[in-house]
Amino acid sequence: MAIAESARRLTSEDQWARLSAILSSAISRADDAGRRQIAATQQLDLAQYALSRLSDELAAVMIVPGRRDRAPVYRFEVAAPRQLDRAIAA
Repeated sequence: MAIAESARRLTSEDQWARLSAILSSAISRADDAGRRQIAATQQLDLAQYALSRLSDELAAVMIVPGRRDRAPVYRFEVAAPRQLDRAIAA
């Protein structure tokens, strides 16, 4: 009996119902995949940031291969303006 049911020709309404169900399901899965991809991208960015921070913190106490030492930063004091007793140019 199942063979007879599957062999019968579908009406236009049945064809449209099956097609729309397939398309709705595909669209829903595509939307879900997009949301999951965005979430995965955010998680990867957070993990990369955390590893970068950890590496920066550990660099102070251990040598990390392949990483250059940071350039030294020098702070200069702002000199007080000097007062001139006489004019430089006449």
